[in-house]
Amino acid sequence: MLTPEQKDADTDLVFVRELVKRGVWSILYHEQCLLKAHRLVGVVKQVVERGFPEIDTSTITGNDDDDYVDQENAETAAEYVAACMHDALSGVTHHEEYLRKAHHELACAKMIVARGNYPGIDIKAISEEQAKRLAEKD
Repeated sequence: MLTPEQKDADTDLVFVRELVKRGVWSILYHEQCLLKAHRLVGVVKQVVERGFPEIDTSTITGNDDDDYVDQENAETAAEYVAACMHDALSGVTHHEEYLRKAHHELACAKMIVARGNYPGIDIKAISEEQAKRLAEKD
């Protein structure tokens, strides 16, 4: 799907630069979110191991097809903590999937840069610019 910047591009150079920016941004964003999601899984797992030894965390996968009670419908503390674990694992799954897609997107943008011979597009500079932008956003 094209971003507004891509739709308004007045030259192919602007359009391709936006493709690269979007790919880099997606990678940086989902890497950061994946790190946070893994930290949350660790914290929730610690809570489960400390207070709910009867819950087998290895059976909670975070997949949508799991048979689990969501947080709003949990009737016990154990169900609630298991739902928290499921949601934390779902975050990991989500960001892993989108990180994979982001790498594919950037790879395609790099191929376009190479095949189209766009020497004016500095991928390293764009990466640094997007990293700075993400850091400012936090």
